[in-house]
Amino acid sequence: GDPLFLEPFWMKKRGSSAIMLTGWHRMSYSFGHGSRKSARLERAIRELHKVVGNAVTDGRFIVFGHGSTQLFTAAVHALSCPPPSHASPAKVVSAVPYYG
Repeated sequence: GDPLFLEPFWMKKRGSSAIMLTGWHRMSYSFGHGSRKSARLERAIRELHKVVGNAVTDGRFIVFGHGSTQLFTAAVHALSCPPPSHASPAKVVSAVPYYG
């Protein structure tokens, strides 16, 4: 999960890869409705999977993260913490390669 190994490439391409964002765009990690995830992005992800047909998203949660390590950690944490109505956490199994 850490893309910093690409940093030298992008440093060489700084002139052609630069982007400009308005000062007010994404000043916080929270959105207007108090959530930390974008409802617009979530709708786009669900629609993309529906069009491509590679994942069922109805009735499922969309987990946001920056890289696979962060996503795996978030998923394992969510699955290992049982909701109050359950007595034990879910079993989490992962095929190689996996993160402890």
